[in-house]
Amino acid sequence: TGDCFKRSYHYLVDREWNGQKAFPFFGEAKLCQGLVWHEKRGHHIHGWVEDDLLCYDFLKGNLVCVPKFKY
Repeated sequence: TGDCFKRSYHYLVDREWNGQKAFPFFGEAKLCQGLVWHEKRGHHIHGWVEDDLLCYDFLKGNLVCVPKFKY
């Protein structure tokens, strides 16, 4: 429903998205895509970036980092 695949790709490859610079990655960073659950939308496909420790995603246009075990 949004631009998560495009945003995630550019965040990983270009190291920025929409003026927001990438955080330093811990280990190998990779583009991830999967079926996720959201209370309002239910199951839907989604894209994000993750490294060995953190997941990098955007919430209301702002970059957030979440520990992988919580994401």
